[in-house]
Amino acid sequence: MKHLIRAGGVLFVIAFMMIIMRFLPVTESIEQFGFYRSGTAEADMIWATQEMQFADSSSCQSCHQDNYKSWEQGSHQPVTCESCHGPGRDHIAGLASSLTAKPAPEQCAVCHQQLASRPREFPQVEIESHAGSTGCVACHNPHTPAQPAAASVSQTAAIPHSTEGRADCLACHGAAGFKPYPEDHAGRANETCLSCHKTG
Repeated sequence: MKHLIRAGGVLFVIAFMMIIMRFLPVTESIEQFGFYRSGTAEADMIWATQEMQFADSSSCQSCHQDNYKSWEQGSHQPVTCESCHGPGRDHIAGLASSLTAKPAPEQCAVCHQQLASRPREFPQVEIESHAGSTGCVACHNPHTPAQPAAASVSQTAAIPHSTEGRADCLACHGAAGFKPYPEDHAGRANETCLSCHKTG
């Protein structure tokens, strides 16, 4: 009998709360528009008449066909354009170059910084020591990245990856090889140009 009285009391309290909530005085805007007020009636009409449009990396294809094709076939295909270049909304609205043209090494580090939790096969580097202050895109084209090499590849005198499209690297290193783990790239970016074009 005690349990029935308690259950009845609980049901009475719940019913009482629901009745109070139903007739509780609220502002007209919440009653009319809900909790997320969108603004004026004019703003509501503008939003109501616009079609919803989903934008993803394929939206970039209409203007950037070459980069899109190579990205679509490359290792970075699962990564969206906006992940590296930032939001495209302002870029499209003004047809201006408001995107990040060359991502900073920190952006590449989001995926490629060496972490013990990542699979060994995944291409990882210590960003600070890998190339110094030289940006990743100076040597690596993110739209057509080289196929990931296994992490267990030994760093011998031979270059452990394709040299295709890396003429800047070959200007200093040569096709025969390089010192293991070069850490002295900082300040050497101009050497490629200055080897042929002398100043003064």
